[in-house]
Amino acid sequence: MHALGHARFNVAGHDRGSYVAFRLTLDHPDAVTRVASMDGIPITEHLARVDAKFATQYWHWFFFAQPDIAEHVINADPDSWYRGDPQTMGQENYDEWRAATRKPDVVRAMLEDYRAGLTIDRRHEEADKAAGTRIRCPALIFGPCGTISKSCMAIR
Repeated sequence: MHALGHARFNVAGHDRGSYVAFRLTLDHPDAVTRVASMDGIPITEHLARVDAKFATQYWHWFFFAQPDIAEHVINADPDSWYRGDPQTMGQENYDEWRAATRKPDVVRAMLEDYRAGLTIDRRHEEADKAAGTRIRCPALIFGPCGTISKSCMAIR
């Protein structure tokens, strides 16, 4: 944003992007003026509540975090993992997406996001909790399924 000439800005993120918005807001409190996070709460909040239901619904988090295993399985048959519809996506978008999901480096990059969530991202959140770091700007946080999550207002 600074390279674009913006010293201060609003940020919003959805799903995996909510983690980016959350981290950006904590790491650069003087730059982010407002934050909106949709369908995402801090990874530490998710992990603190892991139960059988969560593990069943979010099994892919833990599978994708396994080094090399997920790449081997996904790259062996990308069509089993990635489904898209050219009519819904538009043919050009579909073609680009389909080509990307067949590149091992792209697949690894997507998986590394999950690995970061369970390693470095988690460690950063835990350190922020221990230090009492809080979001200082106005925040609108919608948790999964449209619920509003107070736990996102501060890392406790």
